[in-house]
Amino acid sequence: MHSIKTYVIAVFLVSALFSCSNSEKIKHFSLTHEVIDLDPHYYGKDYQFDISNDTLIILDGYSDDKLFNVYNLKNNKLIGKFGIVGEAPYQVSRSGFFFWDKSQGKIFIADYASLNLKEFKINAALINKKYQPNVIHHPRDLTVAFFQSINDSTFITRQLDQTDDLLVTFNQEKVLDTIGKWYSNRDPILLFDKFQQYYYVNNKHPHQNKFVASYFSYDIIQIVDGETRESTIVQGPDKISYKDNKDEFLAYRWAETTGNYIYASYIGEFASNDPNTSQYAEEIHVISWEGEHIARLDLDVPIRFSHVDEEKGFIYALADDKNGNFVKFKLPEL
Repeated sequence: MHSIKTYVIAVFLVSALFSCSNSEKIKHFSLTHEVIDLDPHYYGKDYQFDISNDTLIILDGYSDDKLFNVYNLKNNKLIGKFGIVGEAPYQVSRSGFFFWDKSQGKIFIADYASLNLKEFKINAALINKKYQPNVIHHPRDLTVAFFQSINDSTFITRQLDQTDDLLVTFNQEKVLDTIGKWYSNRDPILLFDKFQQYYYVNNKHPHQNKFVASYFSYDIIQIVDGETRESTIVQGPDKISYKDNKDEFLAYRWAETTGNYIYASYIGEFASNDPNTSQYAEEIHVISWEGEHIARLDLDVPIRFSHVDEEKGFIYALADDKNGNFVKFKLPEL
Protein backbone atom coordinates (compact mmCIF):
# COMPACT_ATOMS: atom_id res chain seq x y z
CA MET A 1 0.00 0.00 0.00
CA HIS A 2 2.87 2.34 0.94
CA SER A 3 4.58 1.74 -2.43
CA ILE A 4 1.35 2.48 -4.34
CA LYS A 5 0.90 5.73 -2.39
CA THR A 6 4.51 6.71 -3.11
CA TYR A 7 4.01 5.95 -6.80
CA VAL A 8 0.85 8.09 -7.02
CA ILE A 9 2.61 11.03 -5.31
CA ALA A 10 5.56 10.71 -7.67
CA VAL A 11 3.32 10.68 -10.74
CA PHE A 12 1.48 13.75 -9.43
CA LEU A 13 4.72 15.66 -8.85
CA VAL A 14 6.07 14.79 -12.30
CA SER A 15 2.79 15.88 -13.89
CA ALA A 16 2.84 19.14 -11.94
CA LEU A 17 6.41 19.88 -12.95
CA PHE A 18 5.59 19.05 -16.58
CA SER A 19 2.55 21.33 -16.63
CA CYS A 20 4.54 24.15 -15.03
CA SER A 21 7.29 23.83 -17.62
CA ASN A 22 4.67 23.90 -20.39
CA SER A 23 2.98 27.00 -19.00
CA GLU A 24 6.32 28.78 -18.75
CA LYS A 25 6.78 28.26 -22.49
CA ILE A 26 3.58 30.14 -23.26
CA LYS A 27 4.31 33.79 -23.98
CA HIS A 28 2.01 36.43 -22.45
CA PHE A 29 1.19 39.77 -24.05
CA SER A 30 -1.16 42.60 -23.06
CA LEU A 31 -2.73 44.32 -26.06
CA THR A 32 -4.34 47.78 -26.12
CA HIS A 33 -7.02 48.54 -28.69
CA GLU A 34 -7.17 51.43 -31.13
CA VAL A 35 -10.58 52.54 -32.42
CA ILE A 36 -11.03 52.66 -36.20
CA ASP A 37 -13.56 55.43 -36.78
CA LEU A 38 -15.87 54.04 -39.46
CA ASP A 39 -17.95 56.61 -41.35
CA PRO A 40 -20.82 56.18 -40.80
CA HIS A 41 -20.18 54.48 -37.47
CA TYR A 42 -21.30 50.87 -37.25
CA TYR A 43 -23.65 50.30 -34.31
CA GLY A 44 -25.19 46.94 -35.25
CA LYS A 45 -24.80 43.78 -33.23
CA ASP A 46 -23.13 41.61 -35.80
CA TYR A 47 -22.54 37.94 -36.33
CA GLN A 48 -19.14 38.42 -37.93
CA PHE A 49 -16.95 40.34 -40.36
CA ASP A 50 -14.08 39.68 -42.74
CA ILE A 51 -11.32 41.70 -44.42
CA SER A 52 -9.50 41.38 -47.73
CA ASN A 53 -6.73 43.87 -48.49
CA ASP A 54 -8.39 47.18 -47.50
CA THR A 55 -12.01 46.08 -47.84
CA LEU A 56 -14.06 45.35 -44.71
CA ILE A 57 -17.39 43.51 -44.91
CA ILE A 58 -19.57 43.41 -41.80
CA LEU A 59 -22.64 41.22 -41.50
CA ASP A 60 -25.39 42.99 -39.57
CA GLY A 61 -27.31 39.92 -38.47
CA TYR A 62 -30.04 41.97 -36.78
CA SER A 63 -30.76 44.34 -39.66
CA ASP A 64 -34.28 44.56 -41.08
CA ASP A 65 -32.99 46.13 -44.30
CA LYS A 66 -29.56 45.31 -45.79
CA LEU A 67 -27.32 42.60 -44.39
CA PHE A 68 -23.81 43.48 -45.54
CA ASN A 69 -21.98 46.78 -44.88
CA VAL A 70 -18.88 47.27 -47.04
CA TYR A 71 -16.14 49.74 -45.98
CA ASN A 72 -12.88 50.97 -47.48
CA LEU A 73 -10.25 50.81 -44.73
CA LYS A 74 -7.99 53.29 -46.52
CA ASN A 75 -10.42 56.09 -45.62
CA ASN A 76 -12.79 54.15 -43.28
CA LYS A 77 -15.80 55.21 -45.39
CA LEU A 78 -18.82 53.14 -46.39
CA ILE A 79 -18.67 51.81 -49.95
CA GLY A 80 -22.19 50.41 -49.96
CA LYS A 81 -24.62 47.80 -48.70
CA PHE A 82 -26.18 44.67 -50.18
CA GLY A 83 -28.26 41.64 -49.28
CA ILE A 84 -31.98 42.16 -48.74
CA VAL A 85 -33.68 40.88 -45.59
CA GLY A 86 -37.06 39.27 -46.22
CA GLU A 87 -39.17 36.19 -46.85
CA ALA A 88 -38.98 36.13 -50.65
CA PRO A 89 -37.08 33.21 -52.28
CA TYR A 90 -34.09 35.40 -53.19
CA GLN A 91 -33.99 37.29 -49.91
CA VAL A 92 -32.38 36.19 -46.63
CA SER A 93 -34.92 35.51 -43.91
CA ARG A 94 -32.72 34.39 -41.00
CA SER A 95 -29.05 35.08 -41.56
CA GLY A 96 -26.37 32.82 -40.17
CA PHE A 97 -22.69 32.27 -40.85
CA PHE A 98 -21.17 33.80 -43.99
CA PHE A 99 -18.04 32.91 -45.93
CA TRP A 100 -16.14 35.26 -48.25
CA ASP A 101 -14.53 33.44 -51.15
CA LYS A 102 -11.92 36.05 -51.95
CA SER A 103 -10.55 34.30 -55.04
CA GLN A 104 -13.98 34.47 -56.69
CA GLY A 105 -15.24 37.75 -55.23
CA LYS A 106 -18.28 36.02 -53.76
CA ILE A 107 -20.09 35.97 -50.43
CA PHE A 108 -22.00 32.86 -49.34
CA ILE A 109 -24.42 33.18 -46.43
CA ALA A 110 -26.45 30.51 -44.65
CA ASP A 111 -30.18 31.22 -44.45
CA TYR A 112 -31.36 29.26 -41.42
CA ALA A 113 -35.04 29.77 -42.23
CA SER A 114 -34.93 28.36 -45.77
CA LEU A 115 -32.17 25.79 -45.07
CA ASN A 116 -30.01 26.92 -47.97
CA LEU A 117 -27.08 29.11 -48.95
CA LYS A 118 -27.34 32.38 -50.85
CA GLU A 119 -24.45 33.26 -53.19
CA PHE A 120 -23.70 36.94 -53.89
CA LYS A 121 -21.24 38.29 -56.44
CA ILE A 122 -20.08 41.25 -54.38
CA ASN A 123 -19.43 43.84 -57.11
CA ALA A 124 -22.68 43.08 -58.92
CA ALA A 125 -24.68 43.13 -55.68
CA LEU A 126 -23.28 46.56 -54.74
CA ILE A 127 -24.18 48.04 -58.13
CA ASN A 128 -27.57 46.42 -58.74
CA LYS A 129 -30.20 47.20 -56.08
CA LYS A 130 -32.44 44.44 -57.51
CA TYR A 131 -29.66 41.85 -57.50
CA GLN A 132 -30.89 38.30 -56.86
CA PRO A 133 -28.37 35.87 -55.35
CA ASN A 134 -27.95 32.32 -56.52
CA VAL A 135 -29.62 29.76 -54.22
CA ILE A 136 -27.64 26.65 -53.21
CA HIS A 137 -29.42 23.79 -51.47
CA HIS A 138 -27.97 21.09 -49.25
CA PRO A 139 -28.67 17.76 -51.02
CA ARG A 140 -30.23 16.31 -47.86
CA ASP A 141 -32.29 19.42 -47.04
CA LEU A 142 -30.39 19.97 -43.82
CA THR A 143 -29.49 23.24 -42.15
CA VAL A 144 -26.04 24.39 -43.24
CA ALA A 145 -24.70 25.97 -40.06
CA PHE A 146 -20.98 26.76 -40.28
CA PHE A 147 -19.37 26.11 -43.63
CA GLN A 148 -16.66 27.01 -46.08
CA SER A 149 -16.45 27.09 -49.85
CA ILE A 150 -13.87 24.69 -51.28
CA ASN A 151 -14.45 25.70 -54.90
CA ASP A 152 -17.20 27.21 -57.04
CA SER A 153 -19.67 24.39 -56.38
CA THR A 154 -18.35 22.41 -53.40
CA PHE A 155 -18.70 23.22 -49.71
CA ILE A 156 -17.75 21.75 -46.36
CA THR A 157 -20.01 21.81 -43.31
CA ARG A 158 -20.89 19.80 -40.23
CA GLN A 159 -22.99 16.67 -40.70
CA LEU A 160 -25.99 17.73 -38.65
CA ASP A 161 -27.90 14.46 -38.88
CA GLN A 162 -25.11 12.23 -37.55
CA THR A 163 -24.15 11.58 -33.93
CA ASP A 164 -20.55 10.99 -35.02
CA ASP A 165 -20.20 14.70 -35.75
CA LEU A 166 -18.37 14.48 -39.07
CA LEU A 167 -17.33 17.18 -41.49
CA VAL A 168 -19.08 16.75 -44.83
CA THR A 169 -18.22 18.00 -48.31
CA PHE A 170 -21.20 18.48 -50.61
CA ASN A 171 -22.58 20.12 -53.71
CA GLN A 172 -26.20 20.63 -54.71
CA GLU A 173 -26.50 17.10 -56.07
CA LYS A 174 -24.96 14.94 -53.34
CA VAL A 175 -22.75 14.55 -50.29
CA LEU A 176 -19.27 13.94 -51.65
CA ASP A 177 -17.21 12.85 -48.64
CA THR A 178 -16.93 12.84 -44.86
CA ILE A 179 -13.81 13.93 -43.00
CA GLY A 180 -12.77 12.73 -39.57
CA LYS A 181 -14.63 11.52 -36.53
CA TRP A 182 -15.22 14.25 -33.97
CA TYR A 183 -14.57 14.41 -30.29
CA SER A 184 -15.51 11.18 -28.52
CA ASN A 185 -17.22 11.17 -25.14
CA ARG A 186 -14.99 8.21 -24.25
CA ASP A 187 -11.91 10.41 -24.50
CA PRO A 188 -9.98 10.54 -21.18
CA ILE A 189 -9.70 14.33 -21.44
CA LEU A 190 -13.43 14.54 -20.67
CA LEU A 191 -13.97 16.43 -17.40
CA PHE A 192 -17.76 16.42 -17.12
CA ASP A 193 -20.63 13.97 -17.10
CA LYS A 194 -22.25 14.86 -20.39
CA PHE A 195 -20.85 16.22 -23.61
CA GLN A 196 -22.95 17.66 -26.40
CA GLN A 197 -21.13 16.92 -29.64
CA TYR A 198 -21.69 20.29 -31.24
CA TYR A 199 -18.87 22.42 -32.53
CA TYR A 200 -19.24 26.12 -33.01
CA VAL A 201 -17.37 26.73 -36.23
CA ASN A 202 -14.86 25.14 -38.52
CA ASN A 203 -12.06 26.98 -40.25
CA LYS A 204 -9.44 25.87 -42.75
CA HIS A 205 -5.71 26.19 -43.16
CA PRO A 206 -5.25 28.65 -46.07
CA HIS A 207 -3.05 26.29 -48.09
CA GLN A 208 -3.35 22.80 -46.60
CA ASN A 209 -6.18 20.30 -46.24
CA LYS A 210 -6.46 20.88 -42.48
CA PHE A 211 -9.48 22.07 -40.52
CA VAL A 212 -10.03 23.59 -37.08
CA ALA A 213 -13.20 23.37 -35.00
CA SER A 214 -13.99 25.14 -31.74
CA TYR A 215 -16.76 23.95 -29.43
CA PHE A 216 -19.41 26.43 -28.34
CA SER A 217 -19.17 26.06 -24.55
CA TYR A 218 -15.97 24.09 -24.00
CA ASP A 219 -12.28 24.99 -24.10
CA ILE A 220 -11.58 22.48 -26.84
CA ILE A 221 -9.91 23.09 -30.20
CA GLN A 222 -9.93 20.23 -32.69
CA ILE A 223 -7.48 20.06 -35.57
CA VAL A 224 -8.43 17.60 -38.32
CA ASP A 225 -6.09 16.48 -41.09
CA GLY A 226 -8.19 16.06 -44.24
CA GLU A 227 -5.63 13.67 -45.74
CA THR A 228 -4.99 11.27 -42.87
CA ARG A 229 -8.48 11.83 -41.31
CA GLU A 230 -6.81 12.03 -37.89
CA SER A 231 -7.73 14.55 -35.20
CA THR A 232 -5.67 16.42 -32.62
CA ILE A 233 -7.52 17.60 -29.51
CA VAL A 234 -6.20 20.77 -27.88
CA GLN A 235 -7.55 21.76 -24.47
CA GLY A 236 -7.25 25.23 -22.99
CA PRO A 237 -4.20 25.73 -20.76
CA ASP A 238 -6.20 26.33 -17.55
CA LYS A 239 -7.68 22.80 -17.39
CA ILE A 240 -10.31 23.59 -14.76
CA SER A 241 -12.89 20.93 -13.96
CA TYR A 242 -16.30 21.75 -15.39
CA LYS A 243 -17.95 19.81 -12.56
CA ASP A 244 -16.67 22.38 -10.05
CA ASN A 245 -17.54 25.44 -12.07
CA LYS A 246 -21.34 25.37 -11.65
CA ASP A 247 -22.52 28.45 -13.60
CA GLU A 248 -19.03 29.31 -14.79
CA PHE A 249 -17.30 27.82 -17.77
CA LEU A 250 -14.41 28.21 -20.18
CA ALA A 251 -14.83 28.33 -23.92
CA TYR A 252 -13.16 28.85 -27.25
CA ARG A 253 -15.81 30.74 -29.21
CA TRP A 254 -14.01 31.31 -32.49
CA ALA A 255 -10.82 30.26 -34.24
CA GLU A 256 -9.07 32.36 -36.88
CA THR A 257 -6.51 30.50 -38.99
CA THR A 258 -3.40 31.63 -40.83
CA GLY A 259 -0.64 29.63 -42.44
CA ASN A 260 1.41 29.98 -39.25
CA TYR A 261 -1.01 29.73 -36.33
CA ILE A 262 -4.51 29.23 -34.99
CA TYR A 263 -5.82 32.30 -33.12
CA ALA A 264 -8.61 31.13 -30.81
CA SER A 265 -10.75 33.69 -28.94
CA TYR A 266 -11.07 32.50 -25.35
CA ILE A 267 -13.58 33.17 -22.60
CA GLY A 268 -12.20 32.52 -19.13
CA GLU A 269 -14.13 31.93 -15.94
CA PHE A 270 -17.28 33.99 -15.53
CA ALA A 271 -20.80 33.54 -14.19
CA SER A 272 -22.87 32.79 -17.27
CA ASN A 273 -26.01 34.21 -15.66
CA ASP A 274 -24.39 37.49 -14.62
CA PRO A 275 -25.71 40.25 -16.96
CA ASN A 276 -22.92 42.61 -15.87
CA THR A 277 -20.18 40.35 -17.19
CA SER A 278 -19.34 40.24 -20.88
CA GLN A 279 -19.78 36.81 -22.39
CA TYR A 280 -17.27 37.55 -25.10
CA ALA A 281 -13.56 36.89 -25.37
CA GLU A 282 -10.99 38.95 -23.50
CA GLU A 283 -8.12 36.69 -24.53
CA ILE A 284 -6.82 35.21 -27.75
CA HIS A 285 -4.78 32.03 -27.52
CA VAL A 286 -2.21 31.37 -30.22
CA ILE A 287 -1.87 27.67 -31.05
CA SER A 288 0.43 25.96 -33.53
CA TRP A 289 -0.92 23.60 -36.19
CA GLU A 290 0.74 20.82 -34.19
CA GLY A 291 -1.53 21.65 -31.24
CA GLU A 292 1.00 23.47 -29.01
CA HIS A 293 0.04 26.59 -27.05
CA ILE A 294 2.34 29.41 -28.18
CA ALA A 295 1.01 32.60 -26.60
CA ARG A 296 -1.83 34.23 -24.66
CA LEU A 297 -2.90 37.69 -25.79
CA ASP A 298 -4.77 39.63 -23.10
CA LEU A 299 -7.14 42.23 -24.58
CA ASP A 300 -8.18 45.45 -22.84
CA VAL A 301 -11.72 45.21 -24.26
CA PRO A 302 -13.90 42.12 -24.89
CA ILE A 303 -14.45 41.27 -28.56
CA ARG A 304 -17.26 39.57 -30.46
CA PHE A 305 -15.24 38.46 -33.45
CA SER A 306 -11.72 38.94 -34.78
CA HIS A 307 -9.64 38.81 -37.95
CA VAL A 308 -5.86 38.36 -37.92
CA ASP A 309 -3.74 40.05 -40.58
CA GLU A 310 -0.19 38.83 -40.01
CA GLU A 311 1.10 40.72 -43.07
CA LYS A 312 -0.06 44.11 -41.74
CA GLY A 313 0.60 43.08 -38.14
CA PHE A 314 -2.88 43.70 -36.70
CA ILE A 315 -5.77 41.88 -35.09
CA TYR A 316 -9.03 43.53 -36.14
CA ALA A 317 -12.12 43.07 -33.98
CA LEU A 318 -15.65 44.21 -33.24
CA ALA A 319 -15.57 45.30 -29.62
CA ASP A 320 -18.28 44.33 -27.17
CA ASP A 321 -18.69 47.86 -25.86
CA LYS A 322 -21.54 50.38 -25.73
CA ASN A 323 -20.41 52.04 -28.96
CA GLY A 324 -19.99 48.88 -30.99
CA ASN A 325 -16.53 50.05 -32.04
CA PHE A 326 -14.48 48.46 -34.76
CA VAL A 327 -10.97 48.21 -33.31
CA LYS A 328 -7.51 46.88 -33.97
CA PHE A 329 -4.68 45.55 -31.80
CA LYS A 330 -1.00 45.53 -32.71
CA LEU A 331 0.02 41.90 -33.24
CA PRO A 332 3.12 41.12 -31.13
CA GLU A 333 6.18 39.28 -32.41
CA LEU A 334 5.63 35.65 -31.57
